[in-house]
Amino acid sequence: MDRNALLSASRTEFLQAFRHATNDALMLAATAIFRKADFSYSDGERRLLFEAHHVLQEKSTELREQLQSQMLLLLDRSLETAYNTFRPVAQSVFTSDTLALVESVQFEDQLRIDDITARFRNVAEQQVRDLNTRIALMFEQRAIKERENPFRPWLFTRCIINAVESVCPRADLAIVLCAHIAEDFEESIPLIYNGVNAYLEEHGITTQMQLTPSRTSGAGAPLAGGQADD
Repeated sequence: MDRNALLSASRTEFLQAFRHATNDALMLAATAIFRKADFSYSDGERRLLFEAHHVLQEKSTELREQLQSQMLLLLDRSLETAYNTFRPVAQSVFTSDTLALVESVQFEDQLRIDDITARFRNVAEQQVRDLNTRIALMFEQRAIKERENPFRPWLFTRCIINAVESVCPRADLAIVLCAHIAEDFEESIPLIYNGVNAYLEEHGITTQMQLTPSRTSGAGAPLAGGQADD
């Protein structure tokens, strides 16, 4: 099976596992939010949590659909750019008057994204490292970089945030929903990566292969692990 066929089949495995995981995470998050609200001593926090629970109850179908569609968009884009030197940079549309405010908001958002992604990576550290290696081998690359893995943990984070914000534009509610959904999604991440790794292993993409040494760069070394640089 050639690389494109393997990636396409891996994509299917990944999306199926993701769909089951998100269904479970949404149900668990709704229960956890309601319980937390019930035991909260703060009127403000209790009100916010009950509102978040209401969103999960009333817009669960829309949120499930958004999670699937957002992941499709993110995954297809990642597959297109894996180990591709061309990465378009978005043009800035901000003026100097609004730049400071925009940078502050973007910085806070990035911290939140980094925190969730780090937690996702930590619960499946070895599985992610193995998949980073397999993807590098499929593309015949010596440099193993997590950002080149089209199934990397960052996709889960970005998908959850995009989906939640699309159905709940209120920032305070969106932050609560993202945090709880992400927390209950964590336990499914190792299972998702185990499935993709197992599929690639069955089709000969192991983590023990070596690339042919390059004449210009000297003898090659076994590929192992990979760095996270999203």
